[in-house]
Amino acid sequence: MTFTLIPAEGENFVNRKELLNDMVKTLSDPNIAMGFALYGIRRVGKTSIFKEVVRQLSLQKAVVPVYFSLWKLVENTVEEFAKKLSLTILEAYGDRIGFTYKAKNLLEISLSLLKDLLQNLSISLKLREEIEIILAFRHLQQNDVSVMLERVFSLSEHLAQETNTRSVLFLDEFPSIVGLKKNNAQIGEGVIRFIRTLHETQQHTILCISGSIRKTMEITVLSSTSAFYKQFIIRKIGPLEKSHIKELLLRNFPEIPEVVVEKVWDFSRGIPFYAQAIGRQLERMEKIDRETVTQAIESFLTQEGAIIFREQFSQLSPKERKIIDVMAKYDLTSISEISTKAGESFTTVNRYLLYLEEKGVLEKVDKAKFQFEDHVFKQWLQLQN
Repeated sequence: MTFTLIPAEGENFVNRKELLNDMVKTLSDPNIAMGFALYGIRRVGKTSIFKEVVRQLSLQKAVVPVYFSLWKLVENTVEEFAKKLSLTILEAYGDRIGFTYKAKNLLEISLSLLKDLLQNLSISLKLREEIEIILAFRHLQQNDVSVMLERVFSLSEHLAQETNTRSVLFLDEFPSIVGLKKNNAQIGEGVIRFIRTLHETQQHTILCISGSIRKTMEITVLSSTSAFYKQFIIRKIGPLEKSHIKELLLRNFPEIPEVVVEKVWDFSRGIPFYAQAIGRQLERMEKIDRETVTQAIESFLTQEGAIIFREQFSQLSPKERKIIDVMAKYDLTSISEISTKAGESFTTVNRYLLYLEEKGVLEKVDKAKFQFEDHVFKQWLQLQN
């Protein structure tokens, strides 16, 4: 095993065994029609869970898992989503229908060449025509959002029917779909209700979703007024326990000092991504002790931290940046203390704290108290002051 900053799979995966077994067993059972909804803060391991479940399900003949992350979109348009998800579904069904091409290699080819490739697939003429229409969205003058989405979400269902399989569609960061754009305008929350309507008629496709921001997951699945309420098996993904972080470190450093484990645990707070990142830093050290793990943490915050957090910070408004800077610098949580240090009214600070909660930067822990969801983000901000 080696430390990795990409989603962990196989031997790199630590813990979550009970959840993994539950998901694999449930999603492969033809008598169960419910998928899973995972929620938890960024970098806590939701994508790793999805990808490990996909890996295990792909070993079964009767199940075809499809993984797609909405955070991988570049243009963030409905057309891009439709095309990339369609190609990802086709790639997942490649062995079943004779589709031997990688989705990423087909994004920019001409429509005529794409038609030639589709001629050789082991599917019905009707389905082949459907796929041509989907992949030609960018060439059509009339691009109706509902038509596009209906065709795309029907593709896995039709392929599952033709191949006598069960399609399991994993949509990572699913709530981001409300931000997709059509003609430079966001399509909005109505798209979630529309997808719910489409999905409830499907017999061969199971949907699994994840989300990092609780507010958007409430709109999607957690609230009694949400479109997908009681339509998923919901699991909150929390940080790893200290024993699991120790297990991760011991796999690579069999004689690691306990003080190092303590410092990695204290820094990462159980977030596997950060523990993996410090492990990578420690691999470069000649020896591993209290001093070198401190250096590794400082190096991560200075180098990788800047890459990870600077863009997230820059996307906030000036007032939001000011407030979290004050919170980090003075280690504050109460609205009254924050407003005093920031020189802003209680009402103003409260309003922007709620904005920051909606964006997944802060979480409300009491009636008038907020704290950072990501402890490492807070440490990076403290380093900037």
